Amino acid sequence: MNRKAQTIIWIAIAAMTFMIKPTQAASDIQLEKNDALKLESAPFSMVSAVETKVAFHIGESKFDEKQSEAAKKERALKAAAKTAVEPSASASTTYSIEQLRSFYNEAGALYGIDPRLIEAVHQVETGKSSDCKRSYAGAIGPMQFLRSTFAHYSDGNICDARDAIFAAANLLSKSGASQGDIRSALFSYNHSNSYVNKVIGVMDSIVR
Repeated sequence: MNRKAQTIIWIAIAAMTFMIKPTQAASDIQLEKNDALKLESAPFSMVSAVETKVAFHIGESKFDEKQSEAAKKERALKAAAKTAVEPSASASTTYSIEQLRSFYNEAGALYGIDPRLIEAVHQVETGKSSDCKRSYAGAIGPMQFLRSTFAHYSDGNICDARDAIFAAANLLSKSGASQGDIRSALFSYNHSNSYVNKVIGVMDSIVR
């Protein structure tokens, strides 16, 4: 082979080498682009797994926390109301009939009403008991007052017979008994005509 032929062959080899490398480089670039496209078109869960880790915490939302706190407070209030001290027999003093009648007389003189009326109310309400009884309607004590009503006519103890008798006399007096209107006074005490008639019947049977 002569020198000229060798030169042509080396030129051809060099040209082929330069042609192949750019082609390989372009192929590598295309592969990278393809990988990027595959990643972009991958499902959201896969992309999320690649890009970041999401931490999930099981617990209450702010709204749930507020609801929970409100429920706790409500339960606490109900528990407090349930465990509140209720009137009991030990909260009252037992009085003899002689003592009770002295209370009727004192209260009658103070409020200007017949003591027999007070005694009759006591008889019908609780059988002249000194016990701190509670009715199904929530009335309390020897003279069966609602707490709100008792507080209006006395600042004493709703479970004490003496305090309850004076509160009853006060109510009856202000409701008309001190002016002789016994029926209206008794109806104010208990809104029932049969109750009014019963008390008046017991009152008329009391002999002093």
